[in-house]
Amino acid sequence: MSTLVKKVVISAPDGWGDQATDLWAPAEAVYFAKQVQSLGFQPAVLRGPGANKSNYDKAVLDPDTVMVTGVGHGNNAVFTGYKLQYLEYCPVPQHKYDNKIWCTVSCLVGNQLAPEIVKNSDNAASVGEVTEYWFYADASKRHSGEDPMSEDIYLATFQMPEFKFRLALLQGYSLADAWQILEYEYKKWRDYWYQQGEPDVGDTAWYDWVNRRRWGPDDWRVPGTQPPPSPPPAPKETQIQLKAYGKRDPCRHADTLYVEGNVTDKDGNPVQGTVTVKAGDKSVQLHTDSDGNFETEFVFSVDHNDATTYDVQASFQPDDKAGYEPSTAEAQATIQPAYCPTQIQFTSINYTVEGAYRNNITVNVEGILLASGNPLPNTQVEVRLGDGDYVNTYATTDSDGKFKATLTKTFPPFPSGFTVTAIYGGDEWNSKDTVTESVKIKGGGAGDIAGLIAFIIAILLAILSYLGI
Repeated sequence: MSTLVKKVVISAPDGWGDQATDLWAPAEAVYFAKQVQSLGFQPAVLRGPGANKSNYDKAVLDPDTVMVTGVGHGNNAVFTGYKLQYLEYCPVPQHKYDNKIWCTVSCLVGNQLAPEIVKNSDNAASVGEVTEYWFYADASKRHSGEDPMSEDIYLATFQMPEFKFRLALLQGYSLADAWQILEYEYKKWRDYWYQQGEPDVGDTAWYDWVNRRRWGPDDWRVPGTQPPPSPPPAPKETQIQLKAYGKRDPCRHADTLYVEGNVTDKDGNPVQGTVTVKAGDKSVQLHTDSDGNFETEFVFSVDHNDATTYDVQASFQPDDKAGYEPSTAEAQATIQPAYCPTQIQFTSINYTVEGAYRNNITVNVEGILLASGNPLPNTQVEVRLGDGDYVNTYATTDSDGKFKATLTKTFPPFPSGFTVTAIYGGDEWNSKDTVTESVKIKGGGAGDIAGLIAFIIAILLAILSYLGI
């Protein structure tokens, strides 16, 4: 049986009421420690009150220690343990971290503490965050640390990339190769949460990744380890070409958004897999065809006829997870206002003619207002009688789009006819429309013989009356 020699220091300062370390530390002390041991290293776990300055220095200064890790709070120059006790701080003693890597999870330590550790040590490496490190977790769950993936998938999103990075180093990967694995894991989790409809979680994981830094030679390896027999996984990058456009159906108060895309690798070869497309509060999963293409459409109800912009996100998960990387893309489409075509139709025009000159005309008008062929109810229509010097009134359509109006106008003596006009002025959703109909007066206008005779007689009578005959 081999003897465990090389050591990994794990700081897990939980148990004092600090939520961040109480959530994260159990997995460090249990899950990660077991993984370390399975690789033939001896975990030196500083848990709870044991994560103090005395124990930390003793473990770090042990010549067999090759990695110092764990979780804690910090700032530019300080890393803390139980009850915020300083475990490491600047200035860092010379040669304290010779032949070691310092890779804790802590806010801000990448600004001074992590680089100073490498500067003041021989054959050393370090990792640190240059901003605050944020993570999601389900605080209502019990976190024993036995299996992060099953206990809390949110917290595992942030823990597992860090664990895999450290374990890759213990397996003999170089600092640069292990760093590539770390990036891949964070990217994978980011895309996972985009597909789950929780982009805030994915964005937070990616924020933590892009704000991590490393110090030390690219080829730095944990002392005593052998390079692994095969290089780390290097999945091919994929890219999504995404296009979105749409049109408005004003008659239904609805927008149809069309989304098209294509997934390829960096060489332009199509890639098979599942694409999750999201727009507004809707999402759908599609599978790319043999050419890497996908398409879908969404229908949205709209309550104002203004230009509307839709943000579209697509996330891709390849069928061959080992051969290709996931990817994401965004697009935007603006749909402009449109108006439903309307039409006014007269269904009946009846009139009566009165007066000595047959020029007092009363007209009863009936009609219907349609929008894209369907009745447009409760809408005002203006009805005019005559041209130029007209009279008008307003009618409101009923539930079937029908309207009625009665108008009376005095025309010049013995008119031959008249015009009736109906006008709809349009609104936010519907276009304007106007219809005019000319009506010929039967048997009474000056254009008829009987009408002409009557007109002449009327003139003669007027003359005789004037002359007093």
